[in-house]
Amino acid sequence: MPSIPSFKALMKHGSRFGFTAIPEVVETFSLLFDSMNLPFQAVGYSLYELQKLKPEYFKSPKCRDPSDTISSSELADLTEYMAFCLASYGGTYYSYTEEFFMDLEKLNEDGSIIDSAAMLTKWMRMPTADRVKTVIESHTAGDPEGIIFMSYPDKQEAFHCCYYMLDFKPKSEVIVCIRGTLSVQDIMTDLVASAVPFQDGYCHKGMLRTAVNMVDRIRDELKEYVGETGYRVTFTGHSLGASVAAILTMMLKDEFNVRCFAFACPSVFTVGNITASKQYVTSIANSTDIVPRLSYQSFQTLAEEIVDVLETVEPPSLASSHSAQASRFIRRRMHKYMQKEYQKKQDEHAMKMMARKKEYWREQHRAASDEGMDEEHAEGLLDDSDSEDDKVPWKSNPIYTKLRGFVKGFSVTKLISDDAGEPDADADSDDTELLLLPLLPAGRVVQLAGLTHEDTKALLADVKEWRKATGSTAPVVTEDTKVHTGTLATAPVGKALSSINPFNDLMRRLGGLNKKLIFASEVPNEEFSRILIHKSCVIQHHPMVYVRMLKKCVAVQADIADFLESAEMKPAVKN
Repeated sequence: MPSIPSFKALMKHGSRFGFTAIPEVVETFSLLFDSMNLPFQAVGYSLYELQKLKPEYFKSPKCRDPSDTISSSELADLTEYMAFCLASYGGTYYSYTEEFFMDLEKLNEDGSIIDSAAMLTKWMRMPTADRVKTVIESHTAGDPEGIIFMSYPDKQEAFHCCYYMLDFKPKSEVIVCIRGTLSVQDIMTDLVASAVPFQDGYCHKGMLRTAVNMVDRIRDELKEYVGETGYRVTFTGHSLGASVAAILTMMLKDEFNVRCFAFACPSVFTVGNITASKQYVTSIANSTDIVPRLSYQSFQTLAEEIVDVLETVEPPSLASSHSAQASRFIRRRMHKYMQKEYQKKQDEHAMKMMARKKEYWREQHRAASDEGMDEEHAEGLLDDSDSEDDKVPWKSNPIYTKLRGFVKGFSVTKLISDDAGEPDADADSDDTELLLLPLLPAGRVVQLAGLTHEDTKALLADVKEWRKATGSTAPVVTEDTKVHTGTLATAPVGKALSSINPFNDLMRRLGGLNKKLIFASEVPNEEFSRILIHKSCVIQHHPMVYVRMLKKCVAVQADIADFLESAEMKPAVKN
């Protein structure tokens, strides 16, 4: 029977897993939810009412004008670089998908299920680095032999991303592809989400710290290689990797000829940095993907909408409802009950904050007395504790103080291993202020979105009529783009393995890939300042969904390009 690891063993590699960031993560979430002060049941009720009052929170954004999309060449580039991002995960999101089984069929010369199964076993036993090379070879125009450097350590440290650098000879450039969230360490990076100064504005703290930890090694490798070739440097990544790639691009823009394609880029920059990065960074986002929309500001905005619902005299949905009198009576009673629960939570919060403030000023009084301050001045500090204008500094939160002491305790006693490395000096400094600022995706944003059902029918009818009038024989998009599988995928072993990956069915049902028309068009970054509550908001973040959405965009744009580029007829699409 295996022994239970001791506390010291668990804490030994605390630095590597990012445990030193736990106090800030806890405090940040405490600040966020303290500011909301919303009982859980009231949130659920308010969202139901908000669905009637502001349906834009629950609807998938649509392409406003299919004639105003990005160029075919740029769209082809995006499709190619997303394949490199898929490879960076080492097959994690690729295994047991339709594309995975198709690749096995291609590798298998005689079509034998036994041989394919043997290849599958070999794939499962491959080191991550070899899987990365296999996906590069299968799904990109790159050559795995052109890999300059790879960083996929067996023991990943916190605030470091896995990545690889590739000499992409078809475009005479070096690709730096950074992997997204796939480990506990990556999650800690995501959660350290306060804002810190960076160049022309502010930046996500955890992601900036990761970029700082990586930039020196990447700079050295690029100087050694690019200096000889004169290549351009293209940074790319998905999710966390996208934001780190965008930061690295801005760090190295004065040293190299750089650009960045950031897929599903999280909210990472404030407005100043967004404006400065538009020249270098292109962010790509699926219409309902929740990750680019997640920030403390978007949570706060949604919380304010929920509070507005709770502060109305009557349920907002009653204004547009023609339900029976009994139903209206029940809904009014429910509304009043939720208002009472909300007020109770507000009162509890006010008492807690008052107690915290008094405790803070007592600490100030004790410190003043210890320093020899005169009694009258020290007593004045206690009087100040009754002032409603005074705010308690965030680091005085008891939760934060206890956790910080705990973390410092085990780090000072050398329970962190020497090879794990010490945390950055500025990462946990006591004089660092916690800032929760409105962050948005970096650079210019390209959104992948479809049309409404009515607009799709109207556009296809317009295309058909125009081609009939002009004598064009180009095909019209009438069928959904589907992935066709081979023998192994339809065999019992293939079906069993496909069922292991739950995303296969979810991508078909919720990924938005069933839409006949999907377009890639540039949208304002502010479009992502609001959280969407949609059934596909999670699955649309999956890298395979991005791969398939981009391929479908290419197919759609190619099929109706002649119509969209015609000067005589422009499709009229509702906003």
